[in-house]
Amino acid sequence: MTEAEVILSALIDREAVDPDALARVLDQPEGRALLVDFVRLRMIVSERSQAFPHAERVADLRLSSAATFRRRLSHMRAGWLRVAAILMLLAGGVGGGAWFGQRTSAVEPPPPTNIVEFQRGVDWHLLEPGS
Repeated sequence: MTEAEVILSALIDREAVDPDALARVLDQPEGRALLVDFVRLRMIVSERSQAFPHAERVADLRLSSAATFRRRLSHMRAGWLRVAAILMLLAGGVGGGAWFGQRTSAVEPPPPTNIVEFQRGVDWHLLEPGS
């Protein structure tokens, strides 16, 4: 959170706030818009928790364009983080598969235990076992 968000959040939550820092925040148009957004949000939360009869009207309050932009930006960041996580998993899978394939292909086959030689012209079905 930015310094302005921390100061205004503390003010809305009725915590102690440095008056000079509050004055600096409120001198900027973004700070005043943020304060209005916090008040609207506080009103929505408190009225919904008290079963306000006109909750539809309160829910229709729109946050300022700065808050909307921040919300969209956080959704974009979350999307990029998901893509990055998927790519990391994919790269790990490909790397692990390549390592496993290289490791298993380097192993020599076991030596044969039974050798059968082909002899041309012999009727195998006429031979008895052991002869």
